[in-house]
Amino acid sequence: MAFFVIFCTEYGVQIYKQRKLFTQRARHDADSAHIDRLIRSRTIWCFAFFLFLSTFCIFIRCVYRVFELSQGWYGPVAKNQGMFMGFESA
Repeated sequence: MAFFVIFCTEYGVQIYKQRKLFTQRARHDADSAHIDRLIRSRTIWCFAFFLFLSTFCIFIRCVYRVFELSQGWYGPVAKNQGMFMGFESA
């Protein structure tokens, strides 16, 4: 999951840096015009935000699960239903 976050962030940064290049090419190339409209659309930025949010929540849940099970199935963290419900529902 950490590799996914790193590579996805790198991809997003590269697209953001090259947005001016797509804007310049959009005058001459139909594919670049389509990419330019996509980069400027609010939909793609909402998608990117919710992808980040969901990935962050899953990552936090995974960290919690490792901590929970490091003490075994009958450890104090594993028996705490409030924490379990909070992290599982997120």
